[in-house]
Order: sequence, then C-alpha cells, then structure tokens
Amino acid sequence: MAAFMAALEIQYKDVPSHRHITDINIRQLLEPAIEDLQLEHVDVNASYKRIIERVEQANRSEGERGQLAAYVADSSRVRYDTQILRRVASRTLYRQTILDEFVYRQASVPTYGRGQSPMIAPGGSALRKKMARGQVPSDEAAHAEELRSAWYVTWSQRRSGLAGDAMDLENLRLEVVDTVFDCRAHAQSEVIDGAAYGQRMNQLIRQRLTPDGVDASLPFKINKLHLRGLAYQLCDECHFYFSAPFDVSAEEAS
Repeated sequence: MAAFMAALEIQYKDVPSHRHITDINIRQLLEPAIEDLQLEHVDVNASYKRIIERVEQANRSEGERGQLAAYVADSSRVRYDTQILRRVASRTLYRQTILDEFVYRQASVPTYGRGQSPMIAPGGSALRKKMARGQVPSDEAAHAEELRSAWYVTWSQRRSGLAGDAMDLENLRLEVVDTVFDCRAHAQSEVIDGAAYGQRMNQLIRQRLTPDGVDASLPFKINKLHLRGLAYQLCDECHFYFSAPFDVSAEEAS
C-alpha cells in the first residue's frame, strides 16, 4: 500500500467538479454509447441515474465478511480464493446488466427506424412452402414475408456488433420457438385429426408472440412485428413448420 500511494499521481485539474460530473459523463460517455448502440428514444438523464444506482448496488453487494477467527474455526469453509472469486462475481456488471437499465421515452417502437430502408430479405422459399402446406391464406403469407424482411433490416442495422449479439439472439430464438410450439399444440387441439391447422397457428402466433411475453432481450428495443418477423425467419430456417414436417427441397411452392 505504501509503494502504491508513493507512485499514485492524480491530475486533479482534469477531474470535473462534483457539480459538473454528471453532465460531463452524460455528454462524453453515455451519449456516444447510445449512438454507437443505435438506440432510439432513450431518456438520457433517467438512464444515467439508473446506471449509477446499479453500480452503487454492485459495490454494496459484498455481503457479510464475518470475523477472521470464525472463518479459521469453520471446518466447512470454502477456500479463501473461492470467496474472493465470489465477491468479484457479485460486483461484476455485464453488458446486458447495463443495457437493462436504459429508460425509454416512448413505449412504442417503430418497425422501421429513421434512416432504415425497407428491403427484401434473402431466402423465403422455405417459409412460403411451409405456409402453403399449412393452408395459411396467401395475404397472410405475403405479410409474413414483409415482417421477415423488416426483422432482417432491423437486426442487420441495429445489432451492436459485439460478441454478445450471438448469445442474445440465441436466447431470444429459444423463447420464440418455444412460444410457436405452444401455438402449434393449441391449434392442433382445435382441429379434427388430419385437418390443416396452419391458419389457426398463425393467428395464435399473432396473439401470443409479443415483447411482453418473452424474457430474453436484445441490445435494442423491438416490437411485436419484429418478433413475428424473427419467427418467420426461423421458420424459413426450418426451426418449425405450419404442418407436419416434410421435405421442403422437394416441395413446389403454390
């Protein structure tokens, strides 16, 4: 400690005063981060306050240390280095932890944000064949293609580009497919054995697949149309069907 203090040097002239530190941190740190993440409608001041409170909470989460004598006398104690690792883990803030603290000024999220141009997503052949086999009406199938493209544009342009993107998307994929399977089981229970259930299944997907109904989150806000677009993309990738599974490659689109 003495050697550290002897070498420590603080350039106090470059440190903002307590009165100005919030404004400087927001301008120099938070606002550039929001821009890099391509987040929209963020309440900057409220978000900064929540992030600071979350950091303070982590700093206070160490828990009871206990007395050294009690630690030595406890034969069932864990090793001291394991205790240190646990303390570090309890104080560690992950990327998603901070993203969850952002506050947004409006609840509704546009399907296409400002500066985003609609385009047709690659693929789509398998989705069309599956919806046709499930007897989903053609106008609903065309709308599914539009939503799949909306998801493609949103994910391509707004993902952070960081390593956590893949895991965020995988967590969301699991929840979306699980919800879709529930919709399929419900639709199958309402029709006579052997009858097509794809249209009813698609209706249930519209009702149940909403942001409030899933726990997984992305580094940006999405709406129910984005979620359904992701679902249709996953269908195109053969994660689920609107009928009994079949050989998509051998099926003619109708």
